[in-house]
Amino acid sequence: WRLVGLALDSSNYAVEEQNRGQGLYVVEYRDPEKENQKPGDEGWLSKLAFWRSKPEAPPVGTRYRVRLSGQGQQTIVVVRDASDQPDSSAGARQVLEALQKVIK
Repeated sequence: WRLVGLALDSSNYAVEEQNRGQGLYVVEYRDPEKENQKPGDEGWLSKLAFWRSKPEAPPVGTRYRVRLSGQGQQTIVVVRDASDQPDSSAGARQVLEALQKVIK
């Protein structure tokens, strides 16, 4: 539980709600670059650098429900959408990848 919380805190996901009894984190995607960027900040040279494309990020403010459940000696982490339905979107995969990078 603690390790997942720390991993979320160190990523671009703000923990909006947590319930340890339910094994639930509600997180919201944040992108500091986009939040601090003013309209027109991207220079013309950046627009030409098509080879430096970033992976498509979810829209800022997208909410996910990260559920943890124990199975024997393992913890299963599942990402669900804001309606608590299974989420297999690219954004949900990015949540799992962010956790995996930190937890390894």
